[in-house]
Amino acid sequence: PNAFSPTGSCNEVRFFKPAGINLSTYRIEVYNSHGNVIWSSKLLDEEGAPVEQWDGTYKNNMCQQDVYVWKVRATFRDGSIWNNDDAGVRGMLESGQVFGTVSLIR
Repeated sequence: PNAFSPTGSCNEVRFFKPAGINLSTYRIEVYNSHGNVIWSSKLLDEEGAPVEQWDGTYKNNMCQQDVYVWKVRATFRDGSIWNNDDAGVRGMLESGQVFGTVSLIR
């Protein structure tokens, strides 16, 4: 997703939850406008799908409405690197991390 609303009435859009399957390694980080990591996860389920979701908080405080940057690095079980060609990603860093933005709407 590229936007979510933690205080919205529709449960389906209340979280930023990365999607994927058949991943062997994975790490996502969400940054605020000052470049600070405010959420991260690396947990995968038995099918290789991300488990955790960001609820729009940092240290148990609601984050402000804003656009946040996410960065992901992931490898599939077959050893190939995930580059997210098909999901409108903003770009890829030299480190192999893919990045994009997510809007938090209040």
